[in-house]
Amino acid sequence: MTRRGNHLLALAATAAAVTLGGVAMGQAATPPALATAHAERQASGQIQLSGGGLVNLTGRLAISANLPSRGVLRLIDRAGDASVHVAGRPVRFNRNRRAAVRGARGIVFASGSDLVFLVTGGRIELSAAGIGRAALRGSGRVRVNLGRERAWPRGAITLAPGAAGRTPKRPIATGKSRRR
Repeated sequence: MTRRGNHLLALAATAAAVTLGGVAMGQAATPPALATAHAERQASGQIQLSGGGLVNLTGRLAISANLPSRGVLRLIDRAGDASVHVAGRPVRFNRNRRAAVRGARGIVFASGSDLVFLVTGGRIELSAAGIGRAALRGSGRVRVNLGRERAWPRGAITLAPGAAGRTPKRPIATGKSRRR
């Protein structure tokens, strides 16, 4: 990966170590909700990305992001169990389970069982794990499930175990048989 990609991988590893370390020791990680998100282990997909534009993630997610320049963060907690921290401060949701942070800058931790996470900014570095979808508009680099790094695609990305980077073991049948 590029030099920026190595930074992303380090960010993801640090977030995972902090989160999983606290769970393994029976202590809550910082922030506490991330430990809760990992309490019930389930297979999940992973995404790492860097770039500028709009990132929209939806689903059962645990997210770690770095926003070095000011951005706008919009959140919808559809299940009522999300926890979000920006620069170490908790984000409060309104009665409609929505929150917005204008001028968001710094490290962002978010988790929830049915979360919509939308961030817009000039420089976004993000790592997420879970089951759901991602839509990217803008330019940058993305890696899904430790597959190859590529430019941000135009369509939606499915976050699921093994959703990218796999090729079929056998050729797909076309209905035509090969006779020799």
